[in-house]
Amino acid sequence: MADWLFQHHSVPIFNREGEDLRIGHGFDVHRLVPGRKLILGGVDISFEKGLAGHSDADVLTHAVMDAVLGALGADDIGTHFPDTDPAYKDISSLVLLKKVVELMRKSKYQLGNLDVLLHADKPKVKEYIPAMRLNLAKAFDCDQKYINVKATTWEGLGFAGTGQGMAASAVCLLYRVKPGERDKMSISDTQDLFGNISPQKIKVTKGKAVKGKAFVVNIDGASRGNPGPASIGVIVRDPERIILAEISEAIGEATNNVAEYKALIRALEECRLLKAKEAVIGTDSLLLERQINGAYKVKDPYLRQLFEKVVELASYFDALEVRYIPRDKNWEADKLANSALK
Repeated sequence: MADWLFQHHSVPIFNREGEDLRIGHGFDVHRLVPGRKLILGGVDISFEKGLAGHSDADVLTHAVMDAVLGALGADDIGTHFPDTDPAYKDISSLVLLKKVVELMRKSKYQLGNLDVLLHADKPKVKEYIPAMRLNLAKAFDCDQKYINVKATTWEGLGFAGTGQGMAASAVCLLYRVKPGERDKMSISDTQDLFGNISPQKIKVTKGKAVKGKAFVVNIDGASRGNPGPASIGVIVRDPERIILAEISEAIGEATNNVAEYKALIRALEECRLLKAKEAVIGTDSLLLERQINGAYKVKDPYLRQLFEKVVELASYFDALEVRYIPRDKNWEADKLANSALK
């Protein structure tokens, strides 16, 4: 049996249509150190430490790059982007990933799918995963459904469990493109939120919430320093105006605008847990209301990531409205947000 496996191990893999398929595996490790930004999947993560490295040390993106290079049989990222080259000092790993994608295309291959796993006990990254998937999908010029990002803990064991560092692993499937064939997954046939469509044309709100059926929510975000210590306040009422949830949470260092977005995200998550299908959300942030309703363009890169998360959560509702209300009408949410700052 073992002889049979070795005899056939190097035989090319073909699918039912005879397409050449290649599988690649990538793994990367970086130490956590003070005084560095924590970048994962191209997303700036709020944390007291960052990853040490010559580039931005984005361990997750590095694992993806090595997986693709492995599938191509093209060595590793250290060969292509050596840490002795000053050109790559503090460079965004997404820029390097795009170079790897260019190599993949020159080799006449396209991404079939990608599965990425982050190894770290802290920080929790669940809320950042949609933005990571979006960044990776943009780099590959593919639909997000072909990109999977997940995270696991080491239960306090090893370097990833004790906070000494982080690791990431990735597996990808590539397929050879036939002459004259277009990439099956190109986003040119879809609508990329921040590419083919300008954000001001996107309205997150949808439908008309019905009084007596819709949850009523008030949200507020606060920041001392802008950026500085920040917090959120959320009040969720059922259609009968009975309070179901009061949320007062600190969110670390953030700007006012980021805090407003995180308050909205937290409210939508809470409404989803409460199985609300319709919701009317009141905010005293005119910027948030205008961006969510498509009047203003979302220009800030990090707000774009939060906007994408709002879009994802909005898909769970039959009707969703975000309305601007004066600050004096939003005092309860404001009180909860400021309480968390104290």
